[in-house]
Amino acid sequence: MKRKVLVVAAIVAVISILSVGTLAWYSDSQEKVNKFIVSSDGEGQPDFSVDLIESVNDEVSDVVPTVIYDDDQNPTGLKYDAILPGDYLSKEPKAVNTGAYDEYIKITVTLVGDAEQWAEMVPGFQLTSCLKGVDPDIFVFDNISDDGMTVVYYYNKILAPGATSEPVFLGFEFPDEATVENSPVSFDLKVKADAVQTRNIVDPDDYATVALAAKAAFTVLGA
Repeated sequence: MKRKVLVVAAIVAVISILSVGTLAWYSDSQEKVNKFIVSSDGEGQPDFSVDLIESVNDEVSDVVPTVIYDDDQNPTGLKYDAILPGDYLSKEPKAVNTGAYDEYIKITVTLVGDAEQWAEMVPGFQLTSCLKGVDPDIFVFDNISDDGMTVVYYYNKILAPGATSEPVFLGFEFPDEATVENSPVSFDLKVKADAVQTRNIVDPDDYATVALAAKAAFTVLGA
């Protein structure tokens, strides 16, 4: 009975340090990177957290974005104006372990918009066709939603404290098929990073890759 209680306590502790960071771009109203932190070091400082940073390669981007600021002059995102069909828009989101524990990382990319409109513009539309430069050995594809608007990847490395991942992707390509009649006026592309600790959830030796161990850990937590 004591063993059962210890197992349950471990699961509760794991759930309590689940952390999420979100970032959105490519619309008129951007979202700031947000961190939701539950655990602390006892002095109010986060000891388990994840963040997202982003960079742009101006030399290859067909449209150079401008930074959007809030009323306090804090950057809240980037705005890409006057894009055209076939434009390549440089965007390199990366996960950062801002806590004190090794982390498994799950990345969810969502195109926020009218799925039917995108399917009309590009029959059989899949978001993965627009995301360029994804390294399949580093960010391992897991699944895509039925409407093709959301894709999930697992980072195939353990992200150590203070470390930054490779870019999830290098850019977004607006479909050639877009026309004045069928194209959305604006849209958001949201990148979400979820992190869980690597210890005491699953046995990594039971899995062939880190990405598979990460997926199993998130599955255990229902995240």
